[in-house]
Amino acid sequence: MKKLPLWACFLLALTYLFLGTALFPQFRIWPFAPFLTLLFYRVPFKKALWLSFAAGLLMDIFSSQFKFGTFALNHVLVTALLYGQKQHFFEDKVVAFSFYTAIVSCCLSFSLLIISSISQKQIIITFPVLLSDLVFMPFLDALYTFVWFICPSSLYQLKKKPIKE
Repeated sequence: MKKLPLWACFLLALTYLFLGTALFPQFRIWPFAPFLTLLFYRVPFKKALWLSFAAGLLMDIFSSQFKFGTFALNHVLVTALLYGQKQHFFEDKVVAFSFYTAIVSCCLSFSLLIISSISQKQIIITFPVLLSDLVFMPFLDALYTFVWFICPSSLYQLKKKPIKE
């Protein structure tokens, strides 16, 4: 993942934001979770906050599910919470990067549940909701990270390497 430019990762996440709900409507995957994870490794804290705000704002623009600004607030809160945890995970290790993305996804889901239950007071938090949003969907986000981000990054690295004869 180190060789793939940050803008390419952003475009991959943006593509999934546009196509993900049409291709996989039953899954609530966080399209920018892998991008946020990469931000933690590659940019300073202030820039990570601004870029996570922009990613959340894009989700707000293309979603009518919650009040405007909810996703932006959610992304900034999770970035502030998890930015310092990057030292425990390695960007170049596939499993560690996917696991860190699952943690980011879990925190995004948990904070969105808290924000929406406080602001809208119509969401009932039950055990099946917690199991789905905090266990099953982060696992799918880790799988999404592997398929949508790590595999293209590996192909990009293979293309960049000169072929020895």
